Amino acid sequence: MKLNPEELATQLAQGIKPVYLITGDEPYQCLDLVRQVRQATTAAGYGTRESYQVDAGFDWAPVQVSTTNLSLFAERKLIELRVNSMKAFKSGESILKDYTQHPSDDTVLLISLPRLEKRVKSQAWFSALEKMGVVIEVWPLERKQFVPWLRRHVRQEAMTIENDALETLADFVEGNLLAASQEISKLKALGLNHIDNKILLEQVSNSSKFGTEALLDACFGGDLERTVRILGSLGEAKEAQPLLLWNVARELRRLLLIKQGVSQGVDKYKLLASNQVFGPSKTRVESALRRYTETQLEDLLVRAAESDRYVKGIKAGNSWDELIKLIINIAQPNKELVSA
Repeated sequence: MKLNPEELATQLAQGIKPVYLITGDEPYQCLDLVRQVRQATTAAGYGTRESYQVDAGFDWAPVQVSTTNLSLFAERKLIELRVNSMKAFKSGESILKDYTQHPSDDTVLLISLPRLEKRVKSQAWFSALEKMGVVIEVWPLERKQFVPWLRRHVRQEAMTIENDALETLADFVEGNLLAASQEISKLKALGLNHIDNKILLEQVSNSSKFGTEALLDACFGGDLERTVRILGSLGEAKEAQPLLLWNVARELRRLLLIKQGVSQGVDKYKLLASNQVFGPSKTRVESALRRYTETQLEDLLVRAAESDRYVKGIKAGNSWDELIKLIINIAQPNKELVSA
């Protein structure tokens, strides 16, 4: 069955399905759905969790053994497949299809995938999983969806928030759900029950001495000295590298999309809106569009993909050094790229 993300909690309360497939490119929503499945299966007595990272060269043999172990005395378990490479995933499609034909009451399969193309969703393995389990497609929230999402999460923390404060918070986190969740948690930790715009602006000001948004402003604005200073602060604070890289790559991707659209004659302001450029980031993005060429943005995205291999541990090396090189390259796009 297909479900929307907000429907998962109700389904889990009604009973655990043999398969859960979560697909999409919005990391916080995907991680939250994975967390819900983990919590529900643990509560239902699935005491063992096996996790597999499906990358190039992945060996499917352990998964095949685990999904076909139908011993009467087998422990109930959750098997997680976190898929980074659809090419590597393809070699396991027959194993998954076999599992759908012979599921075990003692096993739940949880699969996390990047966003799937339409042709993939028409394949036999996908149809089989959809028929016996739950499929959830996750999409980035548009502004009209993001503000209600924020309000729901504030309410979940037993707080209330005024409309203007809600809009300010939406502008500040710019569609980043993880950053939004962190800000709400900070407000909760202060013991606040009601949030108005004055309180919110004070807290945002206090928490933004150095952070991801400040770094994006500095490096995409070409302020090398400030970029280096902020990188030093983030390093000392041990800022999560995957989140930092995700934000940098996201900015590069949307700049390239807007740049390409403008060159094809699409109205710039329509492109800004469709790429979720609003609030404080609008000035930064408009300035960056003047600073970078399409070729520079394409080269920087290639470099970001290479940095991602270090951050994920696929390639040996110092991932923080590689991130620093990438970000300095962004701050000075007209100079030769720092070598890897």
